[in-house]
Amino acid sequence: MHENLSFPPAARRTQRREAEVQPELLTARQAARLLGLSIRALHYKRDALPSPIVLSHKCVRWRRADLLKFVAGLPAGNEQRREPAQLVAARQKRRAGGDFPCDGAVTGDHRAQKPASGVGVGRPEQNRQAPLPQK
Repeated sequence: MHENLSFPPAARRTQRREAEVQPELLTARQAARLLGLSIRALHYKRDALPSPIVLSHKCVRWRRADLLKFVAGLPAGNEQRREPAQLVAARQKRRAGGDFPCDGAVTGDHRAQKPASGVGVGRPEQNRQAPLPQK
């Protein structure tokens, strides 16, 4: 039988070539693969990533060293990130019973409240306005 079932010969050659050559400037596909992202996610997060090198309007490359430095600077999953000051202040205000723009507006089940006007109450055919008189 077959003793080596891992990869066909062509795939082994491709892997060896990729392992031997590691370019310093990466295409979008290579940068996405290095970061573990899809190409779409790479372009979506482009503002957060290091600036790419624009060789021409259709040729954009990222430095491998810049991307690796960026990844090294990311916080680990177990590190606690600081919460934005606005969220901390809002939580403290809510706990202290501070005033909010909607104080007293929503009490209980707000879905059970009827609208102030007659629109939206009952069946749709009852809510139609009478036609305007024609001249």
